[in-house]
Amino acid sequence: MALKPFYSIPFGCVSLIVLSCVWPRNIGIGQKLSPWDAIRKVDLLGNALILCATTLMVFALQEAGAFAYTWNSPVIVLTLSIAGLCSVMFITWEVFLGIKRNTKVEPILPLRLITHRVYMGALICTLLTGLTYLSLLIIIPERFQIVNKEDALWSGIHLLPMLGATAFGSFLAGAISSKRNNTSITLIASLCLQLMGTGLLSTLSDVTTEIKAQYGYQVILGLGIGLSLGAATILASVQARHVDLAVAQGAIAQARVFGGAIGIAICSIILNTKIEGQLAGTLDPGDLEALHRSPTITSYLPQEQQQLVRRVYASAFTSDMILMIGVCAAGVICSLLTFERRPPPMPSAPAQTSKDEMASGGQSSETELDELVHVRVR
Repeated sequence: MALKPFYSIPFGCVSLIVLSCVWPRNIGIGQKLSPWDAIRKVDLLGNALILCATTLMVFALQEAGAFAYTWNSPVIVLTLSIAGLCSVMFITWEVFLGIKRNTKVEPILPLRLITHRVYMGALICTLLTGLTYLSLLIIIPERFQIVNKEDALWSGIHLLPMLGATAFGSFLAGAISSKRNNTSITLIASLCLQLMGTGLLSTLSDVTTEIKAQYGYQVILGLGIGLSLGAATILASVQARHVDLAVAQGAIAQARVFGGAIGIAICSIILNTKIEGQLAGTLDPGDLEALHRSPTITSYLPQEQQQLVRRVYASAFTSDMILMIGVCAAGVICSLLTFERRPPPMPSAPAQTSKDEMASGGQSSETELDELVHVRVR
C-alpha cells in the first residue's frame, strides 16, 4: 500500500516522452523572452489569491460538513474569513490590472472577460453544471450501494447511462455548431434538460423505489450536462479574444472543478446533518463517527440499523436533488445571458484561412485583425 502513490510515475514518464515528441518545434518563434521577463508576466499574486480562496472555502465546507469541526470553531471561522477576504482581494487585483495600462503582468482573469456578458454567462453555467455533475458522480453510486444494497462495482456500472449520455452530449454540442454558431441556444437547452433530469431524480424518495426508471432520468441529465460542457467550451473559444483564449479556457475548466468541489461538500453537509439529527440517539458514538466519514460502512451495521441508515440516506438524496433543482434553475436563468441575436460566426477551416491569407497578399488590415480575434484553436 505504501507504493501505491508511485504507480503513476511510469505513466507520467510515458506521457512526458510522448508530449516531447509531438510538441510543435516552431512554437514561440519571434516571442523569445528572458527568464526574468517571463516571470514578471506571471500573475503570481492573482494565482496565490484564487488558490487560497478556493482551497480554504472547500476545506471549511468539507471539514465542518463531516463534523470534524463545529461551524463556530476558530478553525472554520478563520478559514471562511480568509477565503472571503482572498476572493475580494482577487477581484480587486484583477480589476486593478485591467485598469492599469503600464503593467507587464498578464492577469489570469482579464477585466475584458469579467465584463463580457456572454462569456461570464457561460462561466457561471459551467460552475453550476460542474456542481451538479461531480456531485451526482458521488451520490448516485452511493445511493445504489446504500439504499439498493448493490456492491461497489455494480454501483459504478449503474452510472454508465449518465456517463455515456454526457460523452454523447459533448460530441453533439460540437456537431450542432460545426457550421453555424448555435452555442447559446445549445447552452440554454442543455440547462433545461438538466433541470428536467434533476426534477425526475428527485422522485426517487423512498428506499423501495424501482431503480429501472433511474436510467432514463440519468440519460436526460447526462445529455444536458454534456451539451452544456461542450457548448460552454466552444462559446468561450469563439467569444474570447485571441490573446485571452488560454485564460478563458482555463477559467472554464477551473469553474467546472470548483463547482463540483463545492457541490460534493454541500451534499456531505446535508447527509451528515440528517445523520446527526435522526440517528444520534440510535447508533453508538463510534458508529456515528464512522458514518460521518463514510456512509458506505452501512453493510457492517446490524440489520435494523441498516434499514434506518437506508431511510436517512434516501431522504438526504432527495434533499440533494432538490438543491440540484435550484442550481439548475439558476443555471437556466444565467444561460439566458449568453443569448445573442447575431452571434459571431464560427471560425473557418484552417486550410481555407491559409488560402485567404495568400490571396490577400499578406496584408494585415483592421478587418483581418478583428476576424482573427474569433479564431478558435482546434
